[in-house]
Amino acid sequence: MPSDYSLRIPMISSKVEKILEEFSIKEGEEHISTYNKIAMTAKAEGYADIEAMLCAFAEEEAKIAETVGKVAA
Repeated sequence: MPSDYSLRIPMISSKVEKILEEFSIKEGEEHISTYNKIAMTAKAEGYADIEAMLCAFAEEEAKIAETVGKVAA
């Protein structure tokens, strides 16, 4: 039984790594761009406070994506 587990560990690790890599890419591409688009709309409509908040969210999302990418590597 233990040998079966030791054979499965690399396979499971590989799957987790792939999931984390995909998450970091998706986080970077989708979430950050969405926050930035909405922030620019808020700026254009004169809502500087909302723009600042959304830009801060985008920065946090970028940090999350970067961290997840490092973990996956």
